Amino acid sequence: MNEPINHDHPDALLPWYANGTLTDEERMQVAAHLERCEQCREELRFLTGLRQAVKQQVADAPASPELGLKRLMREIDADDAETPTSRPATRRMAWWQPSLAAAAVVIVIQGVLLLNLWQGDDDAGMRLAGETRPAAVVVQIQFDAAAREEEIRALLRSLDARFVDGPSAVGLYRIELSGITPGDNGALARVLSALREQQAIVRHVAAE
Repeated sequence: MNEPINHDHPDALLPWYANGTLTDEERMQVAAHLERCEQCREELRFLTGLRQAVKQQVADAPASPELGLKRLMREIDADDAETPTSRPATRRMAWWQPSLAAAAVVIVIQGVLLLNLWQGDDDAGMRLAGETRPAAVVVQIQFDAAAREEEIRALLRSLDARFVDGPSAVGLYRIELSGITPGDNGALARVLSALREQQAIVRHVAAE
């Protein structure tokens, strides 16, 4: 991340700060700002809460992903309908800031996408909670918001990959590459390079 910091409020960097993907310099600057800015601390709490809500929808896996999305949006609306004295006004204003709204849209859309993948194809889905996993190669990936479900499923199948966690506060998932032996850095580099070429599907990918 190399976006310039807004010295009033570093809105564009807050989602990346929450996910730990900023440079050291950016992270220190944002951390210093957070120490004195309640508004930005509230935005971070909002992103964290949204992540938990989306992950709960995935865990519950309702019969209809669309119903899951509607339920999630009702929960968000109910949260915003709390009495004015229950939280600072900056919290409600933050939802409409472009950078925060964009991050929220990606999280919600990809949460529904993950529900579809979970229900539609066990081979490309997420492992059940508590399932024992052998040592494996895991990468972090963020899909383009316009990527279709069938495109992501086909991509996972081609890599012999499956979801193991996600989405994070900014829509990052962790996927396990079953076809790569841990320690085979050459094979991992080739897969990462191939994923980065899939620009219509993949926005970001990196090894853990």
